[in-house]
Formats: sequence, structure tokens, C-alpha cells
Amino acid sequence: MGLISYSADISESKALAQENRGLGRKLLTAAVSGVDANTTNLTINKLMKGPDLFYLSTPLEAKGYEDELKDKLVLLKGYIVANEGVEEKSTSFEL
Repeated sequence: MGLISYSADISESKALAQENRGLGRKLLTAAVSGVDANTTNLTINKLMKGPDLFYLSTPLEAKGYEDELKDKLVLLKGYIVANEGVEEKSTSFEL
């Protein structure tokens, strides 16, 4: 199991039970809406479905997020362009 963070006034067993109860919901969400629905990470699949709505605490954090997002989208575009062509003819070689 991963690192568990919970309030000091709750027992570890109660925290684990609460985490395990959420597992069924996560599995159902993944089955219905896709695995991406269980994460706050921005994925290509989420971008294809519509705009990215992500709230941050301060304008400075939002600006940093926007700058990093733009940099990563440029890298993603380069990756897509570099991998768009597939050779029509196949080659073979003997070992």
C-alpha cells in the first residue's frame, strides 16, 4: 500500500477501512468513465474530451501550471509529428 495520510484523531485501521471502501467506487468509475477519471493528472484522453478545468490556490501557481502545460504540449506535438509517418514497405533481414 502507498503512503496514507489521515487525521490524527482517527485510528489507522479506520483509515484503511475508509480507503478500501473507496476502492469499489474507483473501480466503478474506471469502468464507466475510464481510468483517467480517477486522477487529477491531465492526460491526452482528457484533453480530447474538452477543456482542462483545474483550480489552483494562487495566480502564481496558475501561471506556472500554464507555462508548464504549454511546454509539454509543444513536446507532445513534436512527438506526434515525429511518429506520424509509417513506412509502407516492410523490410526483413536474416539472423
